Amino acid sequence: MSPSEFYKALGEFKLGKDSEAFNVAFDEATDGRFCKQYEIFKNTPDGVFIDKLSGRALFDTRDRFNSKSGWLSFTKPVAGEVYEKADNSFGMTRTEIRSVSSDIHLGHVFSDGPNGKPRYCINATVLEFVPRKDN
Repeated sequence: MSPSEFYKALGEFKLGKDSEAFNVAFDEATDGRFCKQYEIFKNTPDGVFIDKLSGRALFDTRDRFNSKSGWLSFTKPVAGEVYEKADNSFGMTRTEIRSVSSDIHLGHVFSDGPNGKPRYCINATVLEFVPRKDN
């Protein structure tokens, strides 16, 4: 079984084949603005957001900001954990963000973040949150 077949099968099991999260992960769908998972995640304590399928850390709360867009927003991903791909769907030119480990669709990156930084606009339904342990 190839890695893509493995993660798709895992996604069907863990996310549910007809779920919003599965559609985001494998069909490049988008969470609804201010979806339930976004509302849960928008004010988490210090920690990291991980790929729901691979468990790899993708985004850190230290890089999160409130873009008022209705989607989780970050100024950068965890180094080496996401990759960019051209997305020309729906007549738009955008940059898609995907997980290096599971290759699931995470969202898009835009150039309108705070202080000239990028805005990684990420779908909450494909993430899990892990609080940072005190040192």
